Amino acid sequence: MKLMLMRELREGWRSFRLPGVLLGAVFFALLQPPSQKYMDVIMGLFAEGIEIELPPVTPDSVLVGFAGDLTSMILIAAIVVCMGIVAREKHNGLTEWFLTRPVSRSSYVYAKVIYLVIFTLVVVAVSTAVCAAYTSTLVGSVNVAGVFYLIVLVTTYLMLPLIVTLTVSAITGISGAAAGAGILVLFLMSSLGWLLDNAGINWLPTQLSAHLPEVIAGYPSPSFWVATALSWLFIALMAQLSNYNFARQEV
Repeated sequence: MKLMLMRELREGWRSFRLPGVLLGAVFFALLQPPSQKYMDVIMGLFAEGIEIELPPVTPDSVLVGFAGDLTSMILIAAIVVCMGIVAREKHNGLTEWFLTRPVSRSSYVYAKVIYLVIFTLVVVAVSTAVCAAYTSTLVGSVNVAGVFYLIVLVTTYLMLPLIVTLTVSAITGISGAAAGAGILVLFLMSSLGWLLDNAGINWLPTQLSAHLPEVIAGYPSPSFWVATALSWLFIALMAQLSNYNFARQEV
């Protein structure tokens, strides 16, 4: 599996999938601090003569805004980039070629799952570190522990739709279906998250984003860790489902 994982990492880099999503995330990391810092000036350019009162900008508010960028636009970009992670290779005949080599089907699938985790972690960790450093310079010092917990939260949140994207890609071999499934999961997470939050339920994976303020402050609650643990359990189960179905397919 090590050779397959190294191959996935090289392919992700050479195809510009990983650098492309990473550059997009870094762009928002550099955009969020000044856009919040100077929002009153920007609004004043388009609303002359109108007095607009905006809430004070804090390091925490910048990081919350950046987390929103990662869990929306960057996540959609990652879903589109990863939708053919198995389907594309099936279509091109690469899957069949790999399986004629001394590579088991389990190694093939799990290498892609591990690559997806590394892909997500690199994008989130690097861009969040850039945003935190810029925020410290422009707005004020950030809580280092909060930045670490934020990386854990956002990586976990992004992995939920992405693992579904990989699973559908492996089962159906259709890139469009994989992307649709990932985006559907993202929509359901947002919708159910809002409904369950109003109901006072905050320990499910859909509620990860509701823990943003406490996480960034550096004091995650026990319910955050429960939601995180359940999320990774779901991710592991989906990975196993991908392996189970792929092992029984004709390639």
